[in-house]
Amino acid sequence: MSLISVTLLAIVLLQQPPKLPPQAIVVPSVPAVDRGDARKPAGQSISGTILDEQGNPLKGATVSAWRLSYLAAGERRLWFEGKATSDQTGDYHIDGLKPGAYYVDAKTSESVAPTYFPGTANATSAALVSVSANNGTASVSIRLLSIPLAKVSGAVLNSQGIASAEFVVFLSPLRDDGAQTSSLKLMTEVDDGGKFVIDGVSPGGYAVAAVSKSRLERIAKTGSGGVGDIVEGAESGVQNITVDGANVDDLLIRTTAPVNVAGKITLDGSAITADLAKRLTLYTAERSGPGGVHSVMNRTFGGVSAEGHFTMPIVSGGRLLRVMGLPDAVTLQRVLVYGIDVTDEGFEVGNSDIREVVIALTSKPTHVTGRVTDGQGAPVAAANVIIFPVDSRHWKLVLSRVLQTVKTSRDGTFDLTGIPSGSYFAAAVSSLADGEWAEPAYLDRLRLAATSIKLSDGERKELTLIVKKQ
Repeated sequence: MSLISVTLLAIVLLQQPPKLPPQAIVVPSVPAVDRGDARKPAGQSISGTILDEQGNPLKGATVSAWRLSYLAAGERRLWFEGKATSDQTGDYHIDGLKPGAYYVDAKTSESVAPTYFPGTANATSAALVSVSANNGTASVSIRLLSIPLAKVSGAVLNSQGIASAEFVVFLSPLRDDGAQTSSLKLMTEVDDGGKFVIDGVSPGGYAVAAVSKSRLERIAKTGSGGVGDIVEGAESGVQNITVDGANVDDLLIRTTAPVNVAGKITLDGSAITADLAKRLTLYTAERSGPGGVHSVMNRTFGGVSAEGHFTMPIVSGGRLLRVMGLPDAVTLQRVLVYGIDVTDEGFEVGNSDIREVVIALTSKPTHVTGRVTDGQGAPVAAANVIIFPVDSRHWKLVLSRVLQTVKTSRDGTFDLTGIPSGSYFAAAVSSLADGEWAEPAYLDRLRLAATSIKLSDGERKELTLIVKKQ
């Protein structure tokens, strides 16, 4: 198997989200199968007209729809949902779509960059299109641009300043909203002189990431990652660039070695048992940044000793630290680095080891329970309860514990466990498009009709919420 094949396998495996701790509520999202122009079951749709640069109707353009969805709060992704080809009048129609927010692009060949609605070749400037259960069909027309695809080339130097062939280079698109298009094709191996060339790059912002081959091979062997998945000498580096249709040459990426982050895990302020330590795995992710392949390849995992101590390698940058394998009665309370609470904001990893980390678990988590009713006091089943912080700065946190949602049971009741102490809004809605619950703009509207609550460590709250119809 070639290194590129190994790389593809590693990415596919790592793009499957790891099982998150109990307090992280995950909205499942499954990529749709590309069926080309085949008809899909009835649903919402997007239609419109494709025009050439002169404003004339264009036949034969391929139009694609990408739905913005969530792996978890703050972790957005784009799923391909459908495509169509414009007819002799330039018209197209994509049906069978789910309600949600979409990016729409069109192109005439593989040699030019796609044009995104409302008329830009730069994916960062693309506008979202809302498709709801109420509006039926969204109208989206695009006037195509003829922007050539570019080439990105350069070299990789390791931490000793030596050109090395030990790396694979990825281009991972940067988007202001965190959504990522596929970058599986935007990769290449580095040659013996440390040089690389990637063709077919559309306009936009990119993180150009160099990842060691030894780490990719380890990931391919261990599946979605395992304890000690960063091997000794497995360096990485990243350089951000902007592509505007012209080639980007002589790019230099300098890599660095991971550093060690060490500390202990406690339960209710005391040492954890050997049985609990055995089932735990530590997991790190980027606090923010480019996402996509670069984010995936910087995920790291670590084990815990019988005494509750850990040491794990982490690459530089802003990082979050989480625990997997927790029993149902135990949740993450807080993560302290040198005595500072960094649980949700994350911490910065530089070039020096970090030795004083405390991961505090609790067997007395917060509980928010209650019931949802209609205006006449009758219970409402399958309503969506959303709990979100009063502080809007926390609405876009990655791996968020402070932004949670759950559906009510048949009798209208709900139960959320492990929300951190703090001030929150709580609201119930009758229906919710996939991913919409975590959109800051949506939360800003929802807070006007929400109920305010405050939580302390270990506190139980019982609420009665009246459902807000959409």
